[in-house]
Amino acid sequence: MRLFALLATLIWFCPLDPLYKPQLGYGGSPEYMALFTPGAPWSAAAKHIGVFKIYPQWAAQATDEQLRTQFADLKRRGIALGLEFGVITASEQCGHGIEGFGGEGLVTIAHRIAANGGTLRYLAMDEPQYWFTLYSGPNACRWQPAEMAANAATNIKALLKEFPGVKVGDVEPAGFIDLSYIARYREGLEAFKKALGFSPAFFHVDEAWQPATFPADIVAVRRMVASEGIPFGIIYNGNSRDASDAAWIASAQEHMRDAERAVGTPEQVVFQSWNPYPRKLLPETDPDAFTWLIDRYVRP
Repeated sequence: MRLFALLATLIWFCPLDPLYKPQLGYGGSPEYMALFTPGAPWSAAAKHIGVFKIYPQWAAQATDEQLRTQFADLKRRGIALGLEFGVITASEQCGHGIEGFGGEGLVTIAHRIAANGGTLRYLAMDEPQYWFTLYSGPNACRWQPAEMAANAATNIKALLKEFPGVKVGDVEPAGFIDLSYIARYREGLEAFKKALGFSPAFFHVDEAWQPATFPADIVAVRRMVASEGIPFGIIYNGNSRDASDAAWIASAQEHMRDAERAVGTPEQVVFQSWNPYPRKLLPETDPDAFTWLIDRYVRP
């Protein structure tokens, strides 16, 4: 039963690249570029991965040689390239310093990807609905969904001129006590459809894994997304407090087990980290390595 379901499941992989990130205070795995060598010991996991997602800082600051090597190896393996990016342009009144803004730079990144031999197949919007319609902290915009979607659409349409076939989807957080945010997400999805002329190609949940809300929140989100006819996905990760590779992998295993007990196998799953761990990516035979987790997921 599980193996049959996985045949239709699109698996994403997004380990944290090694560039130091001031907003986090750390960089990712030093083994990152080792993934993109012909003999890298993750051949079994790589066969199951449909999309490899990169972060904006990597797309902007990695060397041309690193990007060319990465893009060429992904093409050799038949893995599509995805990009997570903030698609909103901040206004003079709000938005600066908030996650999810910087959309005016999207087309520049697209040009750099193309110049280094990459073909962008997927764009994962970095939580535009939450940060620009629900967030109420410093520099909050509190826009209506239509205003948010129209702002994002300007930058996305510029991207589509460079990569006409790119599939654009949304990533949003879940795990709030008040489930009214789910109705707002529905409004946002419908606003994107109107502003872009097509529905988002996927909706990925960044689940907080809080006992007070899980699994009711993830069940409710999936039900809403299904009613919109959009493929639903879950980000499988560990916890920010995990202090080792082994601890992070164990947490991620627990999360993916509990999520699929609650909602079944989603249409898409995303193995992603923005935490200090896991730093070990290889080999896939090592239970502390990130690629091992992918093998563990697809194992009968």
